[in-house]
Amino acid sequence: MKQTGNVGNPDLDSENAFQSEVGFKYNKRALSLNANYFYRKIDNYIDWMRNATNVPWQSQNKGDLNTNGINLRGNYRFDFSKDSKLSILLAYTYLDSEFNSTRTETYSKYAISSLKHQITNTIDYQFKNLSVMFATRFNERITGPSYWVNDFRVSQAINKFTIFLDGQNIFNATYYEVGAVPLPSRWFTLGVKLVTF
Repeated sequence: MKQTGNVGNPDLDSENAFQSEVGFKYNKRALSLNANYFYRKIDNYIDWMRNATNVPWQSQNKGDLNTNGINLRGNYRFDFSKDSKLSILLAYTYLDSEFNSTRTETYSKYAISSLKHQITNTIDYQFKNLSVMFATRFNERITGPSYWVNDFRVSQAINKFTIFLDGQNIFNATYYEVGAVPLPSRWFTLGVKLVTF
């Protein structure tokens, strides 16, 4: 019989992390650029682990996790007129993670789903109080298929009210962030916000 529950572990040690980062920023008129390199070391990294699919997951100190990564981000704004503006954002993240494990369990929840490449793009057009935004992201993990997820938002401000329509995962991609649990398929939200200050 397959069990999918989790059990605790009173013998866990706390994680300890060290991170360093270096980067630069460039801002001039409508253009901004950011680039960063970072290194993160986690001792006593905690993960959910098990030796077989018919036993519950248990939290364990897996070992050490060392990650090198870069973040690149650029944003450009077009001012067509006083009332008409377009902003384009493009970002890229690369992660190189290395586990120095002290465990021998066969299955791990988080180690196999670590992110390796991510690209994000946002296009936001504003005309007076109307805003139309389209966002997309590409994820590639250490294991499993890569995927694109696309969202949009249309909003209109009227006095103190903002009416909005959100579309999430509009092309109905099937994807997983952690383990084998699928994330939501296509869905839409219609709402109204009131600003009182």
